Parts: sequence; C-alpha cells; structure tokens
Amino acid sequence: MELPDGVTRIEYDAFRDCAALSRVNLPESLEFLGEYAFGNCDALASIEVPASLTCGNYGADGPFAGCDGLREVRFAEGCSTVPAH
Repeated sequence: MELPDGVTRIEYDAFRDCAALSRVNLPESLEFLGEYAFGNCDALASIEVPASLTCGNYGADGPFAGCDGLREVRFAEGCSTVPAH
C-alpha cells in the first residue's frame, strides 16, 4: 500500500486487523503514528519509519503491536522517534 505524500497522521487503529496488508510505504510527511495503527497486521513483514515521524500516542503497546509477521523495522537516517513494538 502506498500512502500519498502529504499524509501527516495515521490515527489509532487505522489499519488494525488488516490481515492482507503485506506492504506499506509511510510517506516522508508522516509526523504522527497512533497506537495500534497497524496492530495485528500479521502479513506485514517489514516497514521503514521516516525521519519526519516525531510523535506518537503509545500506551502499553505501539503502532505495530501484535504484528506476528513483522521481522524488520528500518529507520530512515535522522529518525528521532522509535515507535514501540
């Protein structure tokens, strides 16, 4: 899935339980990533976190909580936030 440039927020539960979601490109404009935004997306194997991400809303879990297939999280150079998994 290709999210368009200009998206600055992905809210809580936005793509939670999307079993078929296997690929997502987070835009360089992304500033906020909510808790469980991609929660339980078991087909999602890798993701790159853009440097523009500066905040999130995380309680006990992060945006990728329950993603059993997630094996790789890459951080763009200059990334200042490490979302919890």
